[in-house]
Amino acid sequence: MVGSWVALLLLVSVHVIATTYKPDKDSLLQFKAGVVDPGGLLDSWSEWTDPCIDQWPGVSCTCYPFFETGAQRRQTCYPLAPYLANQGSRVLQLNLGDKRVTDWNMLSGTLPSSIGNLTELRILNLRGNSFYGPIPDEWKDLKELESINLGTWVAGHLRRRNCLAPRQTNL
Repeated sequence: MVGSWVALLLLVSVHVIATTYKPDKDSLLQFKAGVVDPGGLLDSWSEWTDPCIDQWPGVSCTCYPFFETGAQRRQTCYPLAPYLANQGSRVLQLNLGDKRVTDWNMLSGTLPSSIGNLTELRILNLRGNSFYGPIPDEWKDLKELESINLGTWVAGHLRRRNCLAPRQTNL
């Protein structure tokens, strides 16, 4: 009987460590609440599911490419620093602009400021959607961002707003 309780406690402990960092999950849910999603791409994003464990569409908590599998795949961004791992899994990629994710769907609305709270985000791709408006000031906190793709007009706009951190090299 005691062994069963210990096994259950270990299982719960591992689950808690592996869940997504709560501020990242909250930011993604704020993102969802602020956009129009006529195709239901974000329907599985809910308070009762986990972005990393349940693999929310367009969200990745690793630096591996979304659509590559097997031993040959290589990381596409800098991995999370080990000292941050005890906080929970962090959202490292938000890819809602790849045709394999959004071919049948188009999100719209203003560019969500909540993305700025994803402070470990490495890759942001919102291309192919219908976002509009200014780049939110909160995005200046995306210091780890390495690659951003928001469509054709944004690269120059980001530079004018001084939103690019030194790591942001791929527009």
